[in-house]
Amino acid sequence: MNIEQWVSIISDLALAVSAIIVALIAAIGLNTWRRELKGRVLFDDARKIVRLSIEVYANFEWARFPLGSSSESLARQRAEGESATETQIRDSWFAKYQRLKPLMTTMQSLQEMDWEIQTLLGDRSKRISNAIKIYRASYAELKVSIDEYFEIKVNEAIKESPYHDQDYLRELSHVIYGTSSDDFSKKIHSIHEQLVGELRVFLK
Repeated sequence: MNIEQWVSIISDLALAVSAIIVALIAAIGLNTWRRELKGRVLFDDARKIVRLSIEVYANFEWARFPLGSSSESLARQRAEGESATETQIRDSWFAKYQRLKPLMTTMQSLQEMDWEIQTLLGDRSKRISNAIKIYRASYAELKVSIDEYFEIKVNEAIKESPYHDQDYLRELSHVIYGTSSDDFSKKIHSIHEQLVGELRVFLK
């Protein structure tokens, strides 16, 4: 084998090795880019979920705040023949529903972020998803309590007789009306703290 053949073989080997090295560098660079991109997405998603959780907590507080204003029910159309008592109850019912609207909107946004974080984290997202599920269950509990409570109160006003289970009415009232120190609010605050704790690792 002459020198030219050896040179050709060595050149081919050098090109092959160079191609392999370039491919490895590209693969390493791509993997690094993917990790960095995923890290940025996780950071953004974690920040969004924490912000939404703060909004959910605040919206729960406002929805359950016991004091209200007559302006909150101005948009309600009164039915013909409503008594003064029935009007007052229906106005309060309407006002509570108005306060639920921003909570429902924020809960929907939080649900969308839950799906996204599940895609990114897989099984690691379970505790985050569980916390959001408790938020959803708490929202459902509040909405159902509002419906049941005010429906009963309207029937009381129409029939002019008290509901047979006043203890149940008080239980519903404790869900609908509350302060930041009651058990319902403490549960909501605990969920928020759990979410922040789970997401803190992605916010560093």
